[in-house]
Amino acid sequence: MPYQIPLIIDNDPPTNISVNIDRKGAPSDMPINSTFVTVNLSATGASEMYVDGDIEAVYDIPVSLRNWAPYSSVLKIKLRDRDGVKTVRVKFRDELGNTSPEVSDQITLDTTSPTGTITINNGEKLTNSFMVKLKLSAEDKSGIESYQISNDGNTWTDPTIYSEAEIDWDLRRFGGNASDGTKKVYVKYKDKAGNWSTPISSTIEIDSTPPYIAHTPIADKQEETKANINNCNSARYSSINRCKFYIIGKKGTVEYTIVNMQKIISDYYTAQIPGEMVTSAGLEYYISASDGLQISTTR
Repeated sequence: MPYQIPLIIDNDPPTNISVNIDRKGAPSDMPINSTFVTVNLSATGASEMYVDGDIEAVYDIPVSLRNWAPYSSVLKIKLRDRDGVKTVRVKFRDELGNTSPEVSDQITLDTTSPTGTITINNGEKLTNSFMVKLKLSAEDKSGIESYQISNDGNTWTDPTIYSEAEIDWDLRRFGGNASDGTKKVYVKYKDKAGNWSTPISSTIEIDSTPPYIAHTPIADKQEETKANINNCNSARYSSINRCKFYIIGKKGTVEYTIVNMQKIISDYYTAQIPGEMVTSAGLEYYISASDGLQISTTR
């Protein structure tokens, strides 16, 4: 009787096949901002793999991309640079040449920084308070996650969940100070892929001190003689925009006549008092100056 050798026919490809891009615990719909990713593979009975898709390079394999390579359960891959949805496709082969169907996984690449704006006090140019209102607005195709704010571009708040609601902000903190002058507030935005914008800024002028009034007192005058008051000025950050001279009609009363002072140059004002206002009882007066934010008087 002839000797018979059993022949086993195996036409079955590798089973339990899968490919998963490692998202490091992030949700499956969360975009990434790096082209370098780790891919986890699974295939029972596989001896080789063929990797394809939106891939620029596969590291640590002995052959070039898009060739059959020895099976590995973990791959280090560089995706193509262009932003968008990236697909990694893999098929497996056993020692007999049986090839599995192709399996794939996708992930969104977003390497573009957010854009945005910051507005102080609804766009006002001048204020007398170090407490202001900030309005933040930002856009990104992956969505905005958080922001940080600074008064000097170096000392930042902790990241805060993004909202378009108005924010109360102190110009003296996080790199700010309590001096008058031009104040700049910076913001930077982070998208859900992890990209930070470059700092974006807006400015406002601070004038927190009332006007300072210096003037030359009126000298003794003869009755019904015109009198002049000169050099009513203010050494202030913001210019005086209104200066008035109040002449008390009767001593000890609140009756008065207003004489608008005329601007000479810079913050210097002058006024001429009618002679009939000058009496033997003398002249009682005070000066009021405003810089548009606050008012000072000599009274």
